[in-house]
Amino acid sequence: IENGSDICLTPRCSRPMKGGSRGMCNNHYTQAWYAVRAGKTTWEALEQAGTSLPPRKTKFKLRE
Repeated sequence: IENGSDICLTPRCSRPMKGGSRGMCNNHYTQAWYAVRAGKTTWEALEQAGTSLPPRKTKFKLRE
C-alpha cells in the first residue's frame, strides 16, 4: 500500500480502507465509483491526484 497504512487515501479521512477499494474506505470508494460512472472524473485522474490506487492485478485468468 502506497501510503504505508490501511487508512483511506482521501485527505482528512481516517477510516480504514476496504480490500479491493483502490485505497479508499467504503464511503469514498462508493462516491468515486458513482463519479466515474457519471463521467465526472476517471480512475486515472483520481490516481494522478493521489486519492486512488491503480486496480489490483487479479490472480486468476478471466474467462473469454
